[in-house]
This record gives sequence, structure tokens and C-alpha cells, in this order.
Amino acid sequence: MHTWRHRKLMPEPRWTVSGQPAWDWPEIEAWARRTGRLREGDAHAALLELEGVGWEGNLDELRSHRASRR
Repeated sequence: MHTWRHRKLMPEPRWTVSGQPAWDWPEIEAWARRTGRLREGDAHAALLELEGVGWEGNLDELRSHRASRR
């Protein structure tokens, strides 16, 4: 995220939380799909892959905690 932001590839953050930039999820999801960084399918799995965090957790649990869409 840091690199994409410094290269002016990402939308501007909507807020600052504890001094850190924060974005609106629907806007980031649309940007990621538009730029080919996120394909159709499971957004959570794709984002974890994008971040390269190697998270081994339960995707069903992750999905159950997501914020509802407007």
C-alpha cells in the first residue's frame, strides 16, 4: 500500500486513523478490480494474496466479521 500510494496509483485516503491513512472499502475494491489487482471471486482471499501476509486462518470466520455494504 505504501509503495502504491507514493507512486500515486491509489485513490486518496478518506480518513486518518491514529495518524495512518484509511480508505473506504467499496472505493478500494472498485479501484483494485479496475486496475486488475483484484479479480472476480473471493475478495478476502484475493486481498490476503495481494498483501502477501501468508495468513493461514479461516476465511469463513473472516467473512463473518466484515462490514455490511451500504
